[in-house]
Amino acid sequence: MLNTPFGQIKILADGYEIAYKAIPYECPVKSVKLHPLTRSYRITVPAWAYQKIRCVLVWNCPPIDNTGSSGERYRDAEFINGNTILTIGAEDENPAFDTERYPDGMEYILRERVEFVTFGIAWTDDYTDGDRRTWLAADPV
Repeated sequence: MLNTPFGQIKILADGYEIAYKAIPYECPVKSVKLHPLTRSYRITVPAWAYQKIRCVLVWNCPPIDNTGSSGERYRDAEFINGNTILTIGAEDENPAFDTERYPDGMEYILRERVEFVTFGIAWTDDYTDGDRRTWLAADPV
């Protein structure tokens, strides 16, 4: 299970917790390479047998407001506390599924069969206002 500064990441498929592998990810964007993040991962979940796949944060601290944002084909959950930011990203604007943001993470709601869905997870402990590095690294598209 992936441990983050704010708690553990769990993956739920149709409401049931499933095992997953968090693969370290190195974001190729120049601004991220020049100012590296604390951690960045990809979690790819086989999706052919499920209708809903959710990536949730199980808090190890009082819950933090989700100040997530959206971009082109991207939606995320962001949690900021002081200089630490954690971003959970998911693909959006895909005809095969809808993407929903929740107070504790992100969910894919599948309308068609797809082989897999991917969540991006990134955090840093040197966040300053306007810093978009975790947003870029958590974008699975």
